[in-house]
Amino acid sequence: PVNISSHVQVVTLPPASETFPSGTVCWVTGWGDVDNGVHLPPPFPLKQVKVPIVENGICDTNYHTGLSTGDNVQIVRDDMMCAGNMKRDSCQGDSGGPLVCKVNGTWLQAGVVSWGKSCAQPNRPRIYTRVTYYLEWIRQYVPEEP
Repeated sequence: PVNISSHVQVVTLPPASETFPSGTVCWVTGWGDVDNGVHLPPPFPLKQVKVPIVENGICDTNYHTGLSTGDNVQIVRDDMMCAGNMKRDSCQGDSGGPLVCKVNGTWLQAGVVSWGKSCAQPNRPRIYTRVTYYLEWIRQYVPEEP
């Protein structure tokens, strides 16, 4: 069990209808690298970074830049979402961590850190697993609080 405190809180799952539109400001937390190849130094404090949501179509187009895949090959799928920019991003070692967005005063878990090309690179926002896509699975396998 987890002890809820002023530093440890639960996050709310988003409704299935929540889209987290492009430009929505969200936060990522983690203990991953602080820059490309630069590990978090001791005492390993939890880091946080504010990132904007990037629309999937734009993100997919950006990921095709410089690749030999055809434009008809979808890189950023519907079960994914993008967030970050060339100055702020999650990084290697943050995978599995939360992407949370405050919507109407409530913190919602929008995504889970998944993958990306380096950290904070131009036209390469980080890719997150889209929580709304997996709500049924989450509700099936994660028990409600007693």
